[in-house]
Amino acid sequence: MKFTYLCLKFVLRPIGMKRLLRITLHIFAFVAIALLSSVGITLIARSMGISTADNDLAFAVVNVAISLTLLILLSLYERVVCGDLPSVGWRGAGFNPTKVLMGVVLLVAASVATSPLAEWLDNDIRSFPDGEWTLVVAVVVAPILEELIFRGRLISILRREMPLSLAVVVSSLIFAAAHGSFVVALDAFIAGLILSYFYISTRSIIMPIILHICNNAVAYSLTVLSYRGEGIADIFSSSSSFLIVYAISLVIVALGFGNIIRFFFKIDTTHKDDLAKEIEAEE
Repeated sequence: MKFTYLCLKFVLRPIGMKRLLRITLHIFAFVAIALLSSVGITLIARSMGISTADNDLAFAVVNVAISLTLLILLSLYERVVCGDLPSVGWRGAGFNPTKVLMGVVLLVAASVATSPLAEWLDNDIRSFPDGEWTLVVAVVVAPILEELIFRGRLISILRREMPLSLAVVVSSLIFAAAHGSFVVALDAFIAGLILSYFYISTRSIIMPIILHICNNAVAYSLTVLSYRGEGIADIFSSSSSFLIVYAISLVIVALGFGNIIRFFFKIDTTHKDDLAKEIEAEE
């Protein structure tokens, strides 16, 4: 308990009570906006007689409408409460094939590293109807909207009140909480940290969008396989093959997160963390 208290004191000391209150307000506002968007769009859909339980198109439309409403309201909140609405960064230079490959490998390795926990808990995470519209939303549309919401707008709001590294952690925790079950939330938290790193290091929302699309495509494929009786471990011909892949994945994750930690430590210690100004300067 004492160690936890000292860690929290070290993290929160540079923030101060007034900023901590503003951070709490921002998080509460985000949760309220998310609930308003979800409940509002769901009630509208029900009033129109639209059922998402087994209707692929209806499920896709309602979920896109919820995310789009959340993005619009969150942008309005930042504009009104925070005073301005910085660009999220649309630099074409943000696309780098080598970094895309590195990001995909790190995301897949992180997913493999957490796969034993998923197998142990054996959670049924599929809560959506099958179909081409669900595929399009899950793999293409959702990543675009989620990156604009969680990396683009939420980090921008939190960064005003805390160090950039802490804003990334908090936004990733909220991103994880939005994904439901513990196993999915754990994967989402790790993915959130990785996507935030590529967003900030490239100063462009394009990179995390591309990586998020690739990640969801892989995750969707594995989800389909798992419901045919095959998990990640079953894809490999033997347990020894999986152990080799698992060991390699752990090394990749360790090296990747070592680089991410060094990156954010350098930003926070040199105070070169005004992301909004850097993005606007390069655009």
